[in-house]
Amino acid sequence: MNMPKLKVLRIEPASTCNLACIHCPTGTVDIPRNIMSDIVFNKVLENLTLYREEIEIVVLYHGGEPLLNRSIARMINDIKSIKSFVVKLVSNGMLLTDAISKSLLSTRLDQIEFSLDGLNSTENELIRSKSSTERVVSNISNFLALKKKFNHNISVVISTTQFVDQSKLMLSPVGVDNCPVTPKWLLDLFEASVNEFKPAYAMVWPHMNISDNFDIHQIQGEDCNHCDNVNSTMTVRADGTIVPCCYDLTSKMPMGNILKDDIKQLFLGSKYEALRENIGNKNYPELCASCNVVRPKRFLIPRWR
Repeated sequence: MNMPKLKVLRIEPASTCNLACIHCPTGTVDIPRNIMSDIVFNKVLENLTLYREEIEIVVLYHGGEPLLNRSIARMINDIKSIKSFVVKLVSNGMLLTDAISKSLLSTRLDQIEFSLDGLNSTENELIRSKSSTERVVSNISNFLALKKKFNHNISVVISTTQFVDQSKLMLSPVGVDNCPVTPKWLLDLFEASVNEFKPAYAMVWPHMNISDNFDIHQIQGEDCNHCDNVNSTMTVRADGTIVPCCYDLTSKMPMGNILKDDIKQLFLGSKYEALRENIGNKNYPELCASCNVVRPKRFLIPRWR
């Protein structure tokens, strides 16, 4: 097994969200949510400074909408002032006003990823509850125009969650392990102007309330005894809680808190060591026992189609 090395630090500027997506724990699980305070963020900066030679990538996203944090541009600048980390941001695009777009493009942000789901704009709004497809598309288009105007080299990515087709599943149940294609409506809108599309099937997240909108399809497969997430990543949630990976959107497995813990000592400490050992022995804790990374994959099948 590869020795653990902390390469990716995820920071959650906000654990609250302005949407309530029906395929996401943030939209389906009711827990306390907040905006990251300066006190918490300053502790993050202290740790980034201490371990700047080891950490390579900083992701400003976990479960909530980062643009709800009004200090987001300053956060990017503060992180970049320590070292030229690769800094990424993920947003639903609803709050991407002209002013916020310009503030983001005034930083050295390396990548921004926007989310639009489903086979068409109507389905996107069904899935991404409280969203407006028209508004998001307009905001992204404006951002792309400003990027060109300012000659910024930021990479723009469109991620899109798609759903397993029940009719095709009857013909090829193994086929859902393959990546879905990017739907035509997104290609028509953005193929000429974005850097990448990231399509993926809607999975069953750990600690997710599954509504009557979905059935579940279980892929046949073997359990895995390795997870790169716990060997190379760590997430600091908006309240300072440290969780082991990007799949713990509801703090089911708190490992510590940035306000009192040194991230490297925690990453190499007994809690993480026990977690890696349990995964290695396939003795999964509750969070991992329902995770698609180490267990056979489970996908959501929509009932509305």
